[in-house]
Parts: sequence; structure tokens; C-alpha cells
Amino acid sequence: MSRFAGLATPIRQELPIRRDPAATRNVYGEQQLELDVWMNDLFVDALRESKLVSQVASEEMGEVKDVGRGRFSVVLDPLDGSSNVKSNNIFGTIFGIFDRKSLPARGSDLFAAGYLIYGPATTFVYATPRDVNEFVQGGGGRSGEFFLIEEGLRLPSKGKLYGVGGHRERWIPEVKAFVGELETDLMNLRYGGSFVGDFNQILHYGGFFAY
Repeated sequence: MSRFAGLATPIRQELPIRRDPAATRNVYGEQQLELDVWMNDLFVDALRESKLVSQVASEEMGEVKDVGRGRFSVVLDPLDGSSNVKSNNIFGTIFGIFDRKSLPARGSDLFAAGYLIYGPATTFVYATPRDVNEFVQGGGGRSGEFFLIEEGLRLPSKGKLYGVGGHRERWIPEVKAFVGELETDLMNLRYGGSFVGDFNQILHYGGFFAY
């Protein structure tokens, strides 16, 4: 976990100068930003140097990459919500750590997962089979350190928010009916264009997200 958290500072330092489009596309055919490519290389190199990881799969790479002989394999989206970079809206990093040396892996092999959000504050949420904890970077003059702010996070039993992406006219009738029920319950629409940001709101306030 410290490997991921430790990259937050250099990432924030590079945000203002790597906003332009790159001359490449990811595996889904989406235009990459310079920041997409740079962050992918940053995470892959850090995982290789850790000597704890054997393989890495990334949304920004066409193939699984061998990085060593460690116990774990990692999947990640280095920059989720890259379309929000230009407008300075929420984006972040998502990762999953599997307790096996090769990918693909089963869900039962998931050892831990988490995400970083580069918002007004940099926050780091990670989950294990036991609990979910949230940290924030900075405070008390120690700008590079992370401090625990929420221990044992759980979804609220009564949700306040919903976020559903895509075009409403293309939804199947069952989805339209379900969203209509959410609106009848006076739940508030929140949809920010990045899964990591929208999910983070649902985790804290409860509700429903779909895309």
C-alpha cells in the first residue's frame, strides 16, 4: 500500500504540466493524455522496484506485463477520469492486488484493493477482507504523509445519492423503472464522469451507482 501512497506527491507535482493529449490510444481506442502514459509508467516502475509483484495489468497497456517474481499480481487504472483533467474535476487511481503470481486471477484471490483521489485533498482508501480505511495526505506541516481519517468505513444503510451513466433513452425498461423509484425516494443525482469519484461519494453517503 505504501508504494501506491508514496506516488501521490510526484503525481500532484506533474498534474499542471502533463494535461495535453498524447499521440497514442489505449486498448479501448480512447485518446490518451500525456498524464495517462506517464502515470502508467510511474506505477509499473514502482511495482517492479518493490520486488513484491510478478505481473501488472493496466487499462493503458494492451498486454499483461511481467515485472518480476514477487508473490502478487496487480491490476490498475492509473488515471480514472482522465476526461476530467482538463476541467480540473475529480479523477484518481484504482488498483487491485491479487495473491497469485499470474493473471488473470479469480475474485477469491483478491488480497486487497483501493484507490487514490486527487481532489481538493489527496485521499487514499484501501480495503482488505477485514475492513476499509481512509487516509488523507498532509496536515501538521507534514505534507507528504498520510493520516488515518476514517477507520472501518461501511456503506450507510440508507442512501442519499444515485449516479447512472449512459443515455436514458437507451436504458432497458427495468433500469428506467428502477431509477424512477430512486427519484421518487428523493435521492439526489450525483454523476461526475469518473468512477472513482462517484463511487467515493456512494461509499460515504450511501446510494446507487451504475454505468
